Amino acid sequence: MDIYDRIDELLKQKKSNRKEMACLIDIPYNTISSLFIRRSKGMNLVMLQKIADYLDTTMDYLVYGNEKEKPTSKLAGLKLEMALNEVGIKMSDLDNLSPEQSKLIAAATKSFLNDRGKG
Repeated sequence: MDIYDRIDELLKQKKSNRKEMACLIDIPYNTISSLFIRRSKGMNLVMLQKIADYLDTTMDYLVYGNEKEKPTSKLAGLKLEMALNEVGIKMSDLDNLSPEQSKLIAAATKSFLNDRGKG
């Protein structure tokens, strides 16, 4: 599997296509189409990063097939863990939440994130 196969696979998972991706990442569709036809090894880094961002993955995954998780996801998890530690909660404490408690935390987090965007 090469970079183009991985892009196509992620586009399918996202229920998208090359034309839609090209439009949304502001790269001419003819450029994307040409790269896929030639299976070019010469994709520039800016274009590769735009494609990776659109597909919510890393350039490393697209090029080498390594780990799909974006580094920012790990950073967000560490920030959450630090915030919980400040109020005396360990991440392992979250394993024992009831479904209702999980819903309350999710609702509070969503409310916080929505309010943050308004401020």
